[in-house]
Amino acid sequence: MWLRVIKPLILSLVLFIILQATTLCLVGRYHFSFNWLLAIAFFVLLLSIVITYQSCAKDKICKKQTKFIVFAIPPIFLFWGLAGFLFFNTNFYMREIFLILSTLAYFIIFSEIFSEFTHHVHDLVKFLVIFLLFDSILELVHYFRLPLYFIPLLILACAFILMHHMFWRLSALKRNYSFTGLGVGAILGIFAWIAAYYWPLASYFVLAIMVMSLYYVAWGILHHHIEHRLTKAIALDYIFIGAFVFLMALGLIFLS
Repeated sequence: MWLRVIKPLILSLVLFIILQATTLCLVGRYHFSFNWLLAIAFFVLLLSIVITYQSCAKDKICKKQTKFIVFAIPPIFLFWGLAGFLFFNTNFYMREIFLILSTLAYFIIFSEIFSEFTHHVHDLVKFLVIFLLFDSILELVHYFRLPLYFIPLLILACAFILMHHMFWRLSALKRNYSFTGLGVGAILGIFAWIAAYYWPLASYFVLAIMVMSLYYVAWGILHHHIEHRLTKAIALDYIFIGAFVFLMALGLIFLS
């Protein structure tokens, strides 16, 4: 019981409390340093990763499947994406919504090796990570007035690493899949660069949703292909859902 529920719950709640304090600092309700609280949160995250990793290493089921670097990718990427989202987005309610969603995501990440339910919903967490990362990258480039070519480079790197993580989870670390991951990351990066270039005043929140929808389609098709369960119906399902979200986001851009 301690391993399966209580430990992941405590770890995720501690992170939530510290990140909630950083949010209150950003809106001026507290006078603590945002940078210091963010550093403390990152230290707690690293400690949580070590605790979860050691617990997994003792578990007979996942002992042979665990590599620390790959094991740490989702929580660290989620932290970077959430930190950027909290800093660059000024809407207090949006910050709170995604802070709560990220807390649930951390609970899933820290407990997925011990629970079949959290194991199955782990991939949903990756879409939250992707969205927060892409939104933070777009906001980062805009905020610091960096050259636009940073957008495809950063998105390519993040998308490739997360694709590689998926291949690792599916025991499909092969050269052709790695090239496929690079291709997907390149397509996402180029699209984000073109969108940011032609719609410089568009909401990066909406652009991140569009890029995430493209990642969703590529991830779904690749995932089922690797598991030898890909059919035309499944591919069309992913394409239609991704296209629906993409077109809704595109409509919001034109309306604004």
